[in-house]
Amino acid sequence: MSILTLHRKSLYSASILWCLMGSAMAQELPAPHDWSALQDAYFISGNIDALPPLLQLLRQSHANQDPMRELLQTMAQMDESSLNFFLAQQPRGSLLLPFLHLSLGDLSADAGNRDQAMAHWHKAAADSSTPELVVAAVKRRLYPSTEQPVKIGLLLPLSGNNAAMGQSMLRAAQMAVSAYPDVPLLLHVADSRGEAAATRAAMEQLIQQGVDGFLGPVFHDAAMAAAQEAARSGRPLITFNPQKDVAAGTTVKAPILLNAFHSDQQGTTMARFAVSQRQARQIAIVAPASDYGRRISRAFTEEATQLGATVVRQLHIPDNSVDFSSTIKSLLGEPRQGAAALPFDALFLPLRADQVRLLIHQAVASGLQWSKILLLGNAQWHKPELLKDGNDYLMGAVFCDIDDGVRDRFQQRFQALWGQAPVQTTPLLAYDGVAIVAQALRDQRLGGPPWHHALFRQEGFRSVTGRIYFEEDGVARHTYPLFTIDKNGMVPLAVPSEEPDTNASPPVHPSEEELPSMKVTSGSNPDHDKRRVVTVPGR
Repeated sequence: MSILTLHRKSLYSASILWCLMGSAMAQELPAPHDWSALQDAYFISGNIDALPPLLQLLRQSHANQDPMRELLQTMAQMDESSLNFFLAQQPRGSLLLPFLHLSLGDLSADAGNRDQAMAHWHKAAADSSTPELVVAAVKRRLYPSTEQPVKIGLLLPLSGNNAAMGQSMLRAAQMAVSAYPDVPLLLHVADSRGEAAATRAAMEQLIQQGVDGFLGPVFHDAAMAAAQEAARSGRPLITFNPQKDVAAGTTVKAPILLNAFHSDQQGTTMARFAVSQRQARQIAIVAPASDYGRRISRAFTEEATQLGATVVRQLHIPDNSVDFSSTIKSLLGEPRQGAAALPFDALFLPLRADQVRLLIHQAVASGLQWSKILLLGNAQWHKPELLKDGNDYLMGAVFCDIDDGVRDRFQQRFQALWGQAPVQTTPLLAYDGVAIVAQALRDQRLGGPPWHHALFRQEGFRSVTGRIYFEEDGVARHTYPLFTIDKNGMVPLAVPSEEPDTNASPPVHPSEEELPSMKVTSGSNPDHDKRRVVTVPGR
């Protein structure tokens, strides 16, 4: 593994690489009684010498469950390769073994591999010296819960023009329910129709049924209505709409979270890459004349300016544009020829893939040479139609998106279970919404805070789109890996993707970036969990 590929791994993978390569620097061990420091020295800094005192301190902490909970939280932020690496390091009888097997079992269950999860969980509880906290956690995972289930209202557009999307999201949510069989979670599904009035009516029914919180809906008007009803009822809401005004009424009692793909985060990611990694100083932007276009342009401009670059051109075009002749003239400013005459060294195009292809071909046909221009895009580029006419003129272009391996494996799993591909990317969000609630509930059952108080927790949540953290304003923060275009097509870019506040935030955990191939078993089939999904009749 190359150092240059670390943007696709968590910081824990970086520590593993460090361990494998060795270090010429002497490391001073923390005090033998400092649990957190020893844990960080071993799991994050990769200091193997910290293992013996860590195990000794763990043996002495059998009556104190706080260090053990902290250890589980640390492991919950690791990916599968990191956990397996530390598993291989353990001596016989190590008290870390049950913690590692418990965490590996959880990752396997999240990935839908129930057989592998069961094997890890049984290993976690096999030793008589296994801490009671781990034994209790394993029992909850192995045996069905007899607790009163937590009821979550799921609002989706199940009828109307977007019914196919809604049905696909419902199936993804059911997959997530199946991935957490140990969690007493019951979904009450209602039709939002993508409308405010229908959403209000559905939420009234859900509240009468005693739901404890809500997931959805998707579209802005419906999400605004849901946020108002959730705030009024004092129940938490995780919606799938990205617009920040939806979460304007969020409170500690009734948090409103936006689990969506936020275009401004993509704009910030691309600006930071262009300026910090490629030293771009004069940048132009061509974006849609829409709320989306203005948001992503603003985020890009603010980040680029803060880093010392200048946005010298910013053009907004109609969403349906196919003729870019006037746009190209406006970009140039003056009628000059040749790449050296261009008044910018980078061009950000947060446009649809088909529009990017047309714009570049029209620009080349006009006689312009783009070899010295850094072309930048975002998730909209990640479509086959971008390279429909070849990739000669797009060689070296860079864009960001969620990991393509994550999306492909989720789609394969969805296809295997339901016999058809998911509609768009919104099913990923539905799956993640259920997973977030399930993980918060799982921690609550281990003595953690009530699940709705844990939604802003520092370590975030595992998901099929990477690790998710919620900011104070309710916005979900994702990590967007970088991709480039070369002779092989669209490939991951071997340059670290810098994220803001990396020193203040927990390590980014790709989680299901390491999803194994999905094997359909009775334990992973959502049909076996239909009893945990209730459909609310529409009015």
